[in-house]
Amino acid sequence: MSEASTVIPSVRFTITLTLPEGGASEEATLLIQRGSFAHLTTFTYLSLADVTAALQEAQRQLTALEASPPILPAVVSATPTAATRSASVKPASAAKATDSLTIPVGKKTRQIPSHHLHAPSDQQAQAITIAGRLLAGGLWDGLSPIHITDAARTLKALKPLSDKDLTLFSLTDFVEVGPPDVLPEVDDGEDTDEIQANDTPPMTWQVGDTVPLVPEAVDEDGEPVPFDVGHIVEIDAGDAGPRLWLESPDGDHDVWVSCDQLAAV
Repeated sequence: MSEASTVIPSVRFTITLTLPEGGASEEATLLIQRGSFAHLTTFTYLSLADVTAALQEAQRQLTALEASPPILPAVVSATPTAATRSASVKPASAAKATDSLTIPVGKKTRQIPSHHLHAPSDQQAQAITIAGRLLAGGLWDGLSPIHITDAARTLKALKPLSDKDLTLFSLTDFVEVGPPDVLPEVDDGEDTDEIQANDTPPMTWQVGDTVPLVPEAVDEDGEPVPFDVGHIVEIDAGDAGPRLWLESPDGDHDVWVSCDQLAAV
C-alpha cells in the first residue's frame, strides 16, 4: 500500500498526517510535535471525523508527555572498549550462560541475550528488525527485557520515523518493558546443570573488531589458521555455539573459527 504524507503547520504544533492512498479504510498515522516532544498515534481512517478525534487525542497525549517527560536510558556504545573485551574473554564461571541474538543496527550488528527480546514465535524476524531500530534510535540499550505483542503494527508505526525522530519518543511508546507475564516453564525432568553446560556464554565482540588467536589455532575444518590476529567480518550464533568469520590483516586469508580459538587479551 502506498501512502500520501501531508505536513500541516499549526500555531503551536507541527503535525504530520499520513493517510492511505485513495482514502481506503485502513490504518493511518498522525505525528504531533512541539519543541523536543512528540507523540505518534495510529488510527483507522474512515472519514475526517476520525482525523479530528485522533488529533484531539494526540494533543492530550502530548500535553501529558510534556507534563511528565520520560527518563530515557543512556545510549550504549555499539563498539566495546578494550577493557570490556578483555573482561569478556576471561573465565566467568559465576556468570549465567545464555543464548544470544544477532541484531542488525545500521551497517553493524549487536549481540543481545535472547531472553531480552520477547515476541510471538511467528513474529521473531519482525521483532529483530524492531529491536535494531530501537537500538539505532537510542531508545533501548539491549540490556533490559522488552516484549513486542504486535510486531506488524509496531513496524508500521516505526516506518515513517528516522533514527533522529525516535529520540523524541520513549521506549514504552513502541514496546512493553520487561518480559511477558507468563514464560515457558522448564521441564522438571530436565537436568539444569546439563542445560547450563551446553549454553554458550554471551559475546561482546562486534563486526570490525580485531582479535588475537591462541597459538597453533585451527579453523573449523581442523586446518591451521595462517595468521595470529584477525578482523571479525561476520558473527554466527548457531546451535553448535557461536563462531566468527575472521579475515587476515592483509585480506588474503579468511576462515571460520570457534570462539574458543581466541586468546585472552
